[in-house]
Amino acid sequence: MEKKIFKADSDGRLDVVLSSISQLSRSQVSKSIKSLLVEVNGKVIDSPSFKVQKEDEIILSIEEKKRAVSEGKCETRFRLQG
Repeated sequence: MEKKIFKADSDGRLDVVLSSISQLSRSQVSKSIKSLLVEVNGKVIDSPSFKVQKEDEIILSIEEKKRAVSEGKCETRFRLQG
């Protein structure tokens, strides 16, 4: 899991501030917060409306998606019934 560290650039709601500085949509940020993937000053936050202050440290954990197709090869499996 990759972690991105940001500094709040203004006072306000966590989802609004993080969306602004991370260039993610507000709905993506809200989902991340509700999935417990966001920390403010070392504390996990579960509410998008949490109030942050300018200069607070915000850490966003990003889960990397695994690739279904590797090196241009695709494997198909069939199951015979009968």
